Amino acid sequence: MSRELLPARFVPEDLLEFVGKIVSSPGSSEVQIRKRIRAPRGMSSIKRGALLFKLIEVSGDRLHPTDLGKRLVSAKEDERGGIVLRDIVLKFDPYSIPLRRMVEDRSEAFSLVSPEFKEYWVNDRKMSLSKDALDKSVNTFFKLLEFAGLGGFWSGRHGKPTRLELTNEGFGILKEAFMVEKGAGRHAVSMDPGGAMDMQSSTGMPSITNAGRPAPGLETYSLPIAAQGPGAKPELRYQVHRSKDGSVVLYIEPTERSIKFLELLIPVLKNEVEERED
Repeated sequence: MSRELLPARFVPEDLLEFVGKIVSSPGSSEVQIRKRIRAPRGMSSIKRGALLFKLIEVSGDRLHPTDLGKRLVSAKEDERGGIVLRDIVLKFDPYSIPLRRMVEDRSEAFSLVSPEFKEYWVNDRKMSLSKDALDKSVNTFFKLLEFAGLGGFWSGRHGKPTRLELTNEGFGILKEAFMVEKGAGRHAVSMDPGGAMDMQSSTGMPSITNAGRPAPGLETYSLPIAAQGPGAKPELRYQVHRSKDGSVVLYIEPTERSIKFLELLIPVLKNEVEERED
């Protein structure tokens, strides 16, 4: 069984207070911080959550905020929910992986229920957690989602499981967030000076920031394609980069249709690149 841990036994407000004290007094000891927070008896759980979420770092017995921790604390109150969603929930695999599966399979708002997450944590991630630990972990997770403005938290009673009832707006926010995340890695088609082509996965390239938006320093071009289905885009968007060794890389926005017909479009794109650079 895995020794992987989950955040548990705290509410978002206590997490924010704890990190805020460290931001205001970086390098403080745990004893010093414990005296300054309103829930000192729960500090070990709060500290574990802050570490798992990469909001703080520990050096010896000294606590230091990370850049993310500083950004969360310094953000305006109405911006903190977005940071919790984007930079904590969606970056924490035990939360984001099962959440993504559930959201991508739905077309309208629904309720997130505790048994589905517990099953994933125990069966898929092989976590060795007691029933009480699972209950406390899912409560913390759902309260983070509530803090992010996605819906309302309900503790399990009268035979109903603990749940987070997504609002229509909350569901839309999650749906869009996962679509952007899915598109963050573009498909790169490299053409070396001799004309050979190699398709490879490309993520986190320095010049590429957001799928669907022009990357800084690169002009975005488009080619017409036959769009099908509601909401389908009638064009393929791509960007061109020529490296120092003379090779050309095309960054292609990864819609299902563009990927499916990529091989057919490569020759056309190659001609377009050659014409642009003549």
